[in-house]
Amino acid sequence: MPGGETGTRSFHSLRHSYISFMANAQVPAEVRRSLAAHDSATVHEGYTHHDHETLKRAVDSLPAMQVA
Repeated sequence: MPGGETGTRSFHSLRHSYISFMANAQVPAEVRRSLAAHDSATVHEGYTHHDHETLKRAVDSLPAMQVA
């Protein structure tokens, strides 16, 4: 498989990908959680895998803090 990954893919792994793609597209957690039908925020967090480049771009887009 690409990237050196091995193993099989299942419907369950697609749920992880679906939720992660939405998170990386800045879809709010409440919306992702509702679409995934997760009752628990803790369970939902386990399905969300952020792309590190996306997180870096998000942090880089924050305004610079000014210290008085």
